[in-house]
Amino acid sequence: MRLIDRYLLRELTIPLCYCLSGFLLFWLTFDLFGELGDLQKAHLGPREISRYYLQKLPELLVVVIPVALLLAMLYSLTNHARHNEWIAARAAGLSIWRLSAVYLIVGVLFSGILFLVNEVWAARGAASIEDLERQKEGGGDLHWTGPLHVEDHGTDQSWDIENYHLVTSELIRPRITWKLDERITVKMVAERGGYTNGVWTFENMTTFRNDPSQSAAEMLKVTDDPLIGVKELKLTPRQIRSERRIGALLNSVRMAKEAQVSLSEISDYLMLHPDLPPPKRVKLDTQFHGRMAWPFTCLVVVLIAIPFGGASGRRNAYVGVASSIVICFGYFILMRVGLAMGTGGRLAPWLAAWLPNLLFGGGAGILIARMR
Repeated sequence: MRLIDRYLLRELTIPLCYCLSGFLLFWLTFDLFGELGDLQKAHLGPREISRYYLQKLPELLVVVIPVALLLAMLYSLTNHARHNEWIAARAAGLSIWRLSAVYLIVGVLFSGILFLVNEVWAARGAASIEDLERQKEGGGDLHWTGPLHVEDHGTDQSWDIENYHLVTSELIRPRITWKLDERITVKMVAERGGYTNGVWTFENMTTFRNDPSQSAAEMLKVTDDPLIGVKELKLTPRQIRSERRIGALLNSVRMAKEAQVSLSEISDYLMLHPDLPPPKRVKLDTQFHGRMAWPFTCLVVVLIAIPFGGASGRRNAYVGVASSIVICFGYFILMRVGLAMGTGGRLAPWLAAWLPNLLFGGGAGILIARMR
């Protein structure tokens, strides 16, 4: 890395750290005061409150990182322009794109970080947030949920579960139905069940086999084994969790506002529902592309900041900064509008998700090329 790259990176890192920490502190303080009464009513201690906000951090970082990066970029670039440092570097033979290289690398790096935050941290934290929300509302045991109904269309199996444990994958009174062929239907009822070494195991299981060629006595089988495994059941606990989350979101308006579910959850849900109705498939496709497109927000805000911050002199510094902020807010609004239009079927899912990035990123790239 050349000396000028280290200098530009150092001048960007300091305001970026201030912006990130400032936004995080402001949000945590504001949200804590707003929810302090509910947290006290739920008798949550400092440990539970800390866990609650730790799990909410990914949701915040998805929005805070692009905004903090934009403001830090504008502050850094305006300072360089005010002291004519970019003019001096251009006079020394460095092109605009060469000077912008370190910023573009930072944008790509933060896009990767944002993708990992969305797919790893946020995906793990979503269930914990729901659990603590139930505890705040006095919902009893945190990890039990139900009743659940899951249709595995890939294997033509139907699951009805009275209660399901989100952590241990324990089942209470599951009822599972599937077809062996066009004539024979199997229905299995058990007192309890669990998932061990990739196989579902059940206690006190009764199997009903609807076979016209058998007698009534032969069609009913009560197992004497205290614990029996059933290898024919291909549904996994991860698919049950994705069914629970996505099934509820598909019938709400929240999907039209932001990308709510991870790529792995969408993939699991589509494996269960390969023949999903077109309206629901459009919603999931929009979510998928929106989840892919959102991390590139960091790269787009870097591209927007360079022509407005780097070209600003003393007289028009504030105009350039204000213009870039307005444009970025327009970019964020267009992303939400595109997601809503894609979810509603008015735009192709990929176009609804990627259009803001292509439009604003391409426009910013043209402005950078025209900088003098």
